[in-house]
Amino acid sequence: MAYPTMWLVIFFTTAAAIQLDWDTAATSDLSGEAAPTPAPPAPITTCVWDGAEDCDAVWYESGVTCQFLEGHSWDCTGCACPGDAPAPAPIQAPTTTERASAVGDPHLSNMAGEHFDIYQPGTFTLLQVPRRPGAPGATLLRVEADARRMGDVCSLYFQAVNISGTWTNQSKPIIFVANARGFPDGMKYNQWMHFGPVDLKVKYRKKGVEFLNIYANSVGRTGYAVGGLLGSDDHTAVSIRPRQCSHSARRAMLASSVAETQW
Repeated sequence: MAYPTMWLVIFFTTAAAIQLDWDTAATSDLSGEAAPTPAPPAPITTCVWDGAEDCDAVWYESGVTCQFLEGHSWDCTGCACPGDAPAPAPIQAPTTTERASAVGDPHLSNMAGEHFDIYQPGTFTLLQVPRRPGAPGATLLRVEADARRMGDVCSLYFQAVNISGTWTNQSKPIIFVANARGFPDGMKYNQWMHFGPVDLKVKYRKKGVEFLNIYANSVGRTGYAVGGLLGSDDHTAVSIRPRQCSHSARRAMLASSVAETQW
């Protein structure tokens, strides 16, 4: 155990301090002036104390940190000092996310964690499983959304969502329309629907205009490459901001559609 060694060091340090005080007092009494403070000893440049004890050994045997020892005249230069762990590095955001969404403007968040807006009106494929079906009827799941300008060139909103593919077990597409009663029979807004391993939810909003938001979970568990704007398809062309759509103009908007997906 290192306790005897450590206490012995502290004892000697304390004893030395007492002796120094005594000598100082004695000198002061004889000359009337305090003796000058002696210069500190030269620092130890290796991880060794008196050739017998080092800071790391004290930590492993007694749990005493280098910071504590250095506060008691030890020199831990060159020691690993495992007890003085540095502050943990900040947690980096994951490069992929299990959730993708498309909302209002629309604001999209894809499987890679990228966030972008749609500025071009039209019908867009948000999810396509597999990404390249290869043959007619081979699509397991496709989610499309109709984005329309509502009021000005900068304000686009999802007005319809079309869900199709063999995982729906439906002979016709499942269609949601942006009005209070625009959900298909047997389904409702803001409820999770299960298509194979993928969960989908369509949410109806009314804030100045009526629009839809789309959410998808577990998209990365399909076992296939996933296409669409919320998958791995390129979104550069549809996300180019028109010159007249400044950030200040966008902040003045009342609401926006959202589409997002998760693995």
